[in-house]
Amino acid sequence: MKKAILLALPLISILLLGSSCEPKKVNIEPIVDPSVTREIAPSVPTEREEDNKNRGTIEQPISCGSDRTCFMNQFLECQPSEFRILTSAGEKQLTVAGLAGNHCYFQGGLYKDGVLMGEGLSCSVPKNLMSDNLFNHFFKQDGGESQEDIKAEQDRIEADYCSQI
Repeated sequence: MKKAILLALPLISILLLGSSCEPKKVNIEPIVDPSVTREIAPSVPTEREEDNKNRGTIEQPISCGSDRTCFMNQFLECQPSEFRILTSAGEKQLTVAGLAGNHCYFQGGLYKDGVLMGEGLSCSVPKNLMSDNLFNHFFKQDGGESQEDIKAEQDRIEADYCSQI
């Protein structure tokens, strides 16, 4: 009988104390740094990224080096890609992050020793506005008298969908 009581005591104590051992729910608030004022575009995965996530792979951007044709093809399709070319002022870098929703995210700037020289651009342009003319605009090849209308349209797209970085 003593053995039965001794064996039952731990079980009874667990049942009695069980209600006080429940895990506590804790509300976790996001940490907000008031000194950070630059907005960051939300990262929305593309269908391709979702497919790759399901397969366990991550798509790497295509490195076009200084091949304009390669980069233009990727730019127009809004495929993750990079373009770099050396100039006398530094290295011009253009990067397409990809498509999120209906917008193509890309940015560019002039870098020297890995440091952005002056201001670069960060853009979120509707996919239907991605064109040869926009591509040429970012290579400053939309000047000239015969292209004034084209340049004005591309300047408007830049003003509406791009910001300085």
